[in-house]
Amino acid sequence: MKDMILLSCMKTSNIVSDARQSIVKFINKQDGVTAIEYAVIAVAVTAALMSIFGDEGNFTSALKSKFDSLTDALNGTGSQK
Repeated sequence: MKDMILLSCMKTSNIVSDARQSIVKFINKQDGVTAIEYAVIAVAVTAALMSIFGDEGNFTSALKSKFDSLTDALNGTGSQK
């Protein structure tokens, strides 16, 4: 009977030790964090590009205005500034 209790305690100890090692590995693993960081950077870049080149953006309308005036000047229909 003593041997069975000792064997049971050893198995329980091994299970607890293995579980602890698995939890430590999971906490120390950094692969998922890198993927999340890249996703956050991609979202930030996309938001920046959308704010610059969006339909309502000042940059887009200013750029279009400059290209229109350049086209008019090349065609000779624009006013000289």
